[in-house]
Amino acid sequence: MIRFNSRGLQTAILILFINISCTHPDVSLLPPPSAQEYARGMFEFTPHTVISVENEAQREVADWFAWLFASPAGFVPKVFVGADNPDMIIKTDAALPAEAYRIKVTSHRITIEASSSDGVFYALQTLRFALPSEISRKDYVGRRTWNVPAMKVEDAPGYGHRCLSLDLTERYVPVDRIIEFIDCMAMLKLNNLHLVTGPDDGYTREEYDMIMDFASESHISVTPASAVCCNNMYMFPDAVASEIFPEIAALAYVAWTGKDLADVMHFNESVDRFEEHVRHKGLSDPDIIYKVAVAELK
Repeated sequence: MIRFNSRGLQTAILILFINISCTHPDVSLLPPPSAQEYARGMFEFTPHTVISVENEAQREVADWFAWLFASPAGFVPKVFVGADNPDMIIKTDAALPAEAYRIKVTSHRITIEASSSDGVFYALQTLRFALPSEISRKDYVGRRTWNVPAMKVEDAPGYGHRCLSLDLTERYVPVDRIIEFIDCMAMLKLNNLHLVTGPDDGYTREEYDMIMDFASESHISVTPASAVCCNNMYMFPDAVASEIFPEIAALAYVAWTGKDLADVMHFNESVDRFEEHVRHKGLSDPDIIYKVAVAELK
């Protein structure tokens, strides 16, 4: 005679519930990587997180990433060259192309492989995008967990030249807004800025130096240009930031992957996530930018 074990059924249901509740929705990365695979579990950044690098070039990029946590999280992960038993490892794989990278995230460790500081930088931008969007806030968030999902990512750009043009000839855009715009470009792995200026644009030499220095730190080349050069570029229509940023995100997808937008499955979710970062940066006002143009992709 078979007896019905209600306690056993309850236990099975509880285990099933725990398994379901421990799964997580895939993070919509933008631009989408060449290959990605998600697993169960999360890696949590804490005040005790240690990042190990191999050299000073990697350390400079890792320090930039660590300081993203300073304002919103109230802590900065520690970065060391050759740390013992680290939580996150950055190491060189000379066989990878210059901007390519691999990421492996488990619940216990993150491993990044790249052949150059550019590859490391873009890998860390991917982790930045996978973190809660509050990582882009400039003030303290309070109690929360700073997790990224367990995953494997392999990625490389479809185009080497990924360009936007910022036109400063029609109106004065505050320098802090330009810097935030460049930061958004870096998040989307765009690597070249055509800065269209005029003789009376209102910027001082010190302000130009601030813009150039930040672009360099963001692995973005700046090409000073006149308004004439934009005649050969596709011009996005004037719009407020809430309308422009999806266009930039669309461009970033095409520029990085070399694919058409029609190939995107979760593009809208990715743009939503990007706009969350943008909102936390305080870039919701209409004077962020006057015109945006995209150079021909080469």
